Amino acid sequence: MSIIQTIRDKGSWVMFTLLALALIAFIFMDAGRRDSIFGGSGGNKSVGSANGSSIKNETYGARIDALRKIYEGNQQITEEQINNYIWNSMINEKLMKSELSKIGFKMSDKELVDFVLGKYGQPNQHLIPFFNHYFQGSGIVDQQTGQLNQQLAERAYRQYLRRGTGENNEAVAVFKTILDMAKSEFLLMKHGQMLANTTYIPLWMAKKQMGDNNSMANISYVHIPYTDISDSLPEMKISDADIVKYMEKRKYMYQQNESRVIDFALFDFTPTSKDSIALVESLTTKKEDLRNTKDSLSGNFITGNNSLTPYEDKYLRRKDITIKGDSTGYTQGAVFGPYLDQQGHYTVAKITSVKSFPDTVGARHILVQVYDPQNQKAVRDEAEAKSILDSVLTQYRSGVSFDSLARRYSDDQGSRDSGGLYKSIGLNQFVPEFNEFIFTKNIGDTGVVRTMFGYHFIQVTAKKGAPSPAYKVAYLSKSIDASPATRDSVSASATNFAAECRTAKAFDDYFVKNPEKLKKLTSREVPKDAIRVEMFAKARDLVKWMYKADLGAVSEPITFDKENKILVAKLSAINKEGLQDPQKARMGLEATIRNDRKYEMLAKKYGTGNSLEEMANKTGKLVVVKDSIGFEAASIPGVSSEPRVAGIMLNPAYQAKMSGPIKGLSGVFYIKVNGQPYAKPGAITDPVVTRTQMQLEAKRGGYGSEQAYRRGAKIKDKRLEAGY
Repeated sequence: MSIIQTIRDKGSWVMFTLLALALIAFIFMDAGRRDSIFGGSGGNKSVGSANGSSIKNETYGARIDALRKIYEGNQQITEEQINNYIWNSMINEKLMKSELSKIGFKMSDKELVDFVLGKYGQPNQHLIPFFNHYFQGSGIVDQQTGQLNQQLAERAYRQYLRRGTGENNEAVAVFKTILDMAKSEFLLMKHGQMLANTTYIPLWMAKKQMGDNNSMANISYVHIPYTDISDSLPEMKISDADIVKYMEKRKYMYQQNESRVIDFALFDFTPTSKDSIALVESLTTKKEDLRNTKDSLSGNFITGNNSLTPYEDKYLRRKDITIKGDSTGYTQGAVFGPYLDQQGHYTVAKITSVKSFPDTVGARHILVQVYDPQNQKAVRDEAEAKSILDSVLTQYRSGVSFDSLARRYSDDQGSRDSGGLYKSIGLNQFVPEFNEFIFTKNIGDTGVVRTMFGYHFIQVTAKKGAPSPAYKVAYLSKSIDASPATRDSVSASATNFAAECRTAKAFDDYFVKNPEKLKKLTSREVPKDAIRVEMFAKARDLVKWMYKADLGAVSEPITFDKENKILVAKLSAINKEGLQDPQKARMGLEATIRNDRKYEMLAKKYGTGNSLEEMANKTGKLVVVKDSIGFEAASIPGVSSEPRVAGIMLNPAYQAKMSGPIKGLSGVFYIKVNGQPYAKPGAITDPVVTRTQMQLEAKRGGYGSEQAYRRGAKIKDKRLEAGY
């Protein structure tokens, strides 16, 4: 009994220990996920590394969040661009920092800030979006030119943005992140300058380069095209081993990054005829509601029913309205539809007002500005504006001319010098309130109108053209969307397909057996950092599946709501980092390797001779004479670009005798230079100018050194594993 009790006592401690270990394991496992209960970017310590130097998850995520904020609403900047920009800048920062630290390079905070603000050239590319986002209306960015005001930007930095890290302020935090992101660009600039300042081109080298580039010659040659040997010969068969051997000698040219390839089936949430009928029935009901709504409230009705065509409270000419219906019925209160509009939406339209207006109106005005919409800032307060306006009205009523008052008081730069006059104003050319006044008043009428700019004192001066109708129209537009029942049916089809095709063979066989039901699509290669795949803008879930799945695996259905599609994919290929797969490289290399063999066969068959005439007899070809063959262009008229031939023509040895077989791009050449090469007419003849150009080119090359460092670096990309 005591033995059993002892076992129980010890066993309880064993069980307790096992449970504790399991709990700890669970906690650490959960903390390692980006979406864990511990929040943020989880416990992953890095998203990758460069030469063993870790790229922190927290820093990477903060930079992405910062760019998302300042580019929010910018349709030109995609999530993929942001992610890859951050990744590449952090890799460059790691590599350049490592290289520059070897020579004792140090970077001060002041230098970095000056670089970002544009003291060494252009301001940082993210600075203008940053100030537009956080300092709207400050004048730091000129809204007309898009240029940064250097002085105001520096003042904003000194007064606001250089506060300590403890400051709980989003703008300060984002600016600090921009500074961090700019480090790589700053380091590249310093490194490029360092290399550029060591560049020297001696004058003799410039003279030689100038002489070569300006050289032209008269040459005679015999050309044996590679097409003389049939590609169908057994010797012309190129194996995978031949391609690998060729690439091994040129490894740098044929390296590939890790990627995946998928075949996939698409299921569209295409609306059915029932969905179209249901939408038409719904809009028919709405049509009666719109008909019974007061004309003045129709705009509210349109907005409240979430129309795809927003309501515009302005008059339009008949040519500018898109109603499909009998134009003779264009009367106030008339309702049309439902009909399909130009965007493919079902639409109901109502004419809410009809008025006749002349073609154009002449008017002059004095603007007392309150607000500047371009800079999004106040110009003066309401009280000051009204005081100025009262002074203008008092003077006008006492007999002071409109012209002189406009020149003195108007804030409208476009008309002030002409006494506030606009001779010919078209319908809707100006803001609605201004437009409404000048088109509805009589010649000579005056009045004050308040617009988004401020107060306008207006006088109508002329009207041209017989009055013709203009219309206000309210459009209630709806897209034809798949109903829940249709979506459920499509989802069921995708689920059944995925269940039936669990293996690669079953997946491929389905399309052979059911060609009329579904089409198999083949995707491009998908890199590990891809966010877009084919037409799918946000496909990270698909990419994550591709990099976790085994070759030949078939995915579960993946829904893309924005594109209204469901995708089922098969992983068709896994391209590992390193030398390209021979099948992938074959298209680009097969002809090159085949031509190399043809050269060897032709050179061996015909050997050499004492003259071009002898080689012409051997080969059955003609001796061709061409003049004005330039070394720089290296182009032979009627043949192709042949750099080796152009190089040979500058060799003095071949001005007295014929060359041996030359491996050209299009065939084998035997050439002889007729006389001395001569200078190209109109070419640069000043070696000092040539040296300057060569030095500039060499200096520019110093700014591409990061690519060389990347080629020699060990870079590990773990963003997928970290949840990005």
